[in-house]
Amino acid sequence: MNKTVILVVEDDRPIRSLIVTALKTHDYKYLEAENGSSAILEASSHNPEIILLDEPTTYLDICYQLEVLELVRHLNRAYAMTIVMVLHDINQAAQYSDIVYMMKDGEIYNTGAPKDIFLPESFTDVFRVEMRTLTDRNNEYYVPQRMVRRREENV
Repeated sequence: MNKTVILVVEDDRPIRSLIVTALKTHDYKYLEAENGSSAILEASSHNPEIILLDEPTTYLDICYQLEVLELVRHLNRAYAMTIVMVLHDINQAAQYSDIVYMMKDGEIYNTGAPKDIFLPESFTDVFRVEMRTLTDRNNEYYVPQRMVRRREENV
């Protein structure tokens, strides 16, 4: 098999060792790169089938966040590369992802197209927030309205 995967994660992340172990176990060749659009371009020059990105937009100004997200979308669409990325921005995940895995307490809570799983009850259950959905030109945007207390906190 020996498929190539590009691993773009911070060295001190605990997830890094788990991913590397899984890749080795499944006979994947992997290369590591730093975060940032130039590193992603360099990584893509190896023609990988999969690029794993751990919070690629963290600490970037908004214009550079969009640059990174547009780049990975281009790599996905133009070269059929699978892009797996961890994002904490709900709206970026909604705009740039075909499939989302919503996580709660380290477990997969739900998976599917953003419009199918980004539901009011999901936001309340996973993030403890009441979320308002706005629609503009066929795009949905999610705006947190207020924090929702857990039942045990209401005592």
